[in-house]
Amino acid sequence: MLKIFRNRLFLQSLIVFILLNIALYAWMDNFNKIVPFSSLDYTKGAYHYEIDPRVNSGSFSLLNALGQYDSQWHLKIAGEGYQSHPIKLKGIDKGVSYIFFPAFPIIVSVLNLMVKNLELSAFIVTNTLLLLNFLSLYFVVSKWFSKKVAIKTIFLLFLFPFSIFFRSYYVEGLKLLFFIWFCFGIKEKKYFISAISLGFFTITNAISLFLLPYFLILIYSSYKKRELLPRKLFAYALIAVLPFCFWMGFSYIQTGNPLYFIVSGTAWYRPAIPILHNIALLFLFPFLSLRSVYGSQIDVLAVVLTIIIAGLSKKMLPFRVWLATVILAFTPLFLQDTISFARFTSVLFPFFAYLAYKMNNKYYFLCIFIFILGLLATSLLFINWYWIE
Repeated sequence: MLKIFRNRLFLQSLIVFILLNIALYAWMDNFNKIVPFSSLDYTKGAYHYEIDPRVNSGSFSLLNALGQYDSQWHLKIAGEGYQSHPIKLKGIDKGVSYIFFPAFPIIVSVLNLMVKNLELSAFIVTNTLLLLNFLSLYFVVSKWFSKKVAIKTIFLLFLFPFSIFFRSYYVEGLKLLFFIWFCFGIKEKKYFISAISLGFFTITNAISLFLLPYFLILIYSSYKKRELLPRKLFAYALIAVLPFCFWMGFSYIQTGNPLYFIVSGTAWYRPAIPILHNIALLFLFPFLSLRSVYGSQIDVLAVVLTIIIAGLSKKMLPFRVWLATVILAFTPLFLQDTISFARFTSVLFPFFAYLAYKMNNKYYFLCIFIFILGLLATSLLFINWYWIE
């Protein structure tokens, strides 16, 4: 891993990456007034733990403005923890917080013991994850393809318009980090790495739970082929499931229900038969709103594009990695509507690697240019409390 830092292409790309992120933050800090603050969405569309000073005619604060929507729940959990024995699941009742898993808030909370400022702590964690993901993507993707493809993948992914969530206090950065190393582990059959990554992934976001049975099948298959000893099979399975078992135990102590995060999920709208609802949205695309919490054109278009890329990339990506990506991408559509699908796509790094591999320089730089424009526009909507999906 240390050899990476002696590579000129890597160092140049890292410097450009850091400068681009600084430029993006400067853009938001200096040009936030191009888009008016959405007081209606702020007041009626989200929970607030840290109050935006603009509500009371205060000045813009970048650290505060980056804490949009779900970020407020992560900050609340980092600051106060989870409520014991919640009764209701309406409005801003803290029982709803159990749908937000504990890994990211714990990291922020631990750092905040020293920093003493929740938003600054979350900002530091977010940008540390950006750098860790840069390093991880470079190492993993260059191992599968080439250094050039790795760099192209990094800039495609982190300039993607919905990569704004990697700069906010969302769990996407942590999800990406764990998914990178989970995929690396299953591809290289380094199951200890996969087990640890998946274990922490399961206490970061509920979507990762769909990968648990897949991982258990993979290690059992290796055991049957005599590639794993029985004790290693048991150890890897235990490592993968133990963090979530602790989370269930905590939930049981706090609420009397080890799966209270499922109960919390009922506070949000869910169609009766999600997959049929989502298929119907594909046909209703022309009649949907461009941006909407439920069933937007942006989210439906993200579903369509992800389906297309999944189909095209099957023969090129390592099959185990491809299947893990498909599981992570599409199984949620069987349990919920398309809400936030465009945001979720930013974690599907193998599909970005496929695009980076297939694009020649002409189309790559054209795509980067379009992505940058989209990211600049999206960032201003984001920090001014517009639902951007």
